[in-house]
Amino acid sequence: MTDSDGPINLLILGIIISVILSVVGIPLYIFHKKNDSNPSNYMKMGSDLIPLIKTKNSSWISYEGWMREITSRKYIATRSSELVIGNNIYFCPNCAFKNSVKTNFCTSCGFKLK
Repeated sequence: MTDSDGPINLLILGIIISVILSVVGIPLYIFHKKNDSNPSNYMKMGSDLIPLIKTKNSSWISYEGWMREITSRKYIATRSSELVIGNNIYFCPNCAFKNSVKTNFCTSCGFKLK
């Protein structure tokens, strides 16, 4: 063997490894893509894909109805009427401003804290 045989041996070794990986990888890729594109396995909700588990009592129609029911709800944030205490911080129930524990009135809106 001469020094010029080294790159050729590495080239042959690289070709052999790529063929072996292709033989194993291509069927796995095809199987994954086949299952990934099946619309009964996933449901798109917003920008998320939610996996669906098929059972004998469920169908795509019930999931579609459930999705419409969830997305049609409107959630209204309400203010807390109670004083919320964090780590040495009072959160004002009127404006949610962070106040020091030593403060009797909110420094933002003037609401009485104690």
